[in-house]
Amino acid sequence: MTPFGKLARQFRRERLMLLGDIAELLGKTPAYISQVETGKKKIPEDFSDQVADALVLNEKERAELRHAANISAKQFIVSMPENASERDRELAHKFAVSFARMDSRDKERLRGLMKGTPDE
Repeated sequence: MTPFGKLARQFRRERLMLLGDIAELLGKTPAYISQVETGKKKIPEDFSDQVADALVLNEKERAELRHAANISAKQFIVSMPENASERDRELAHKFAVSFARMDSRDKERLRGLMKGTPDE
């Protein structure tokens, strides 16, 4: 769950609102809202303001939600299967940490290694 998702969920629950309630107010599906909260979908432009309006947040809460959205926009969440080994989790973590330090040549070599993966 992203910082934005955690805070949006907290504010929603404080107001005794369900996921479906906020989805209806925003004209979105509950699944879509859930995917944004969990980081599976990118937070759309002005989404934090839309959520803040729907939840009737005060200025302090609105600023907190915007800040959480900005932090979340810089994150990339990798979902691991429940049965992933500790070794696989460690590898994913090491990759995430080292990715930012890789130069473009290393990234191209990595793309070459990953050719033919299902997401291509």
